[in-house]
Amino acid sequence: MHSYLLCGVNEQEIDKTIEKIVNRLKADSYEYQIDKISDVRELSAFTKLKVDRPTCIIIKGVDEASPPALNAFLKNLEEPQDYINYILTASSLHKVLPTIVSRCHIINLVSKYHLDEITKKNIEKFLLSDTSYRLSLTNSIKKKSDAIIFTKNLLIFSHQNLLLVDESYPDWIKIINRAKTTNSNLSANANVGLALTNLVLSIAENKPKIYN
Repeated sequence: MHSYLLCGVNEQEIDKTIEKIVNRLKADSYEYQIDKISDVRELSAFTKLKVDRPTCIIIKGVDEASPPALNAFLKNLEEPQDYINYILTASSLHKVLPTIVSRCHIINLVSKYHLDEITKKNIEKFLLSDTSYRLSLTNSIKKKSDAIIFTKNLLIFSHQNLLLVDESYPDWIKIINRAKTTNSNLSANANVGLALTNLVLSIAENKPKIYN
């Protein structure tokens, strides 16, 4: 994943998340603005230089940039160098061009979620256990409301770990994507048992490294 889009209004939380990503990647970081096309040209001049170590380009308030500037910037996201990662921030996902959103991993910081220690331990045990245990746990969830809470907690836990991972990154991405799909299906009145069973089977091979 070369591009991240952080959505939120709490500057301290945004800066802490940026710092976590930069530290996880062990990267140098540079901050740019792309309010207008001339800004994008300046950024492009830098990114055309060959870099030989992880580098994060931080662009805050991307939702305030002009459409022409964003369209010009899009090529940077489409053709990144191997060592270049982009960290974008926006106050709202809905204010960002869809073409930008589709090329980024979204980290939602609009509200800060906390899981109590018991919930964390339960999710951790679920993720570290074999498929048989995972199925037995999800089979005990009968109500749609409980299933939605379970998948939401799984998403929150996974997002929190995603910011700290190294070699487990693909595992967390798969779990997040599957949990999102399951949560959406449950909200659309999918069968609880079938939805949760499909979730477990779809992540059967995923045993991510847990940092929480």
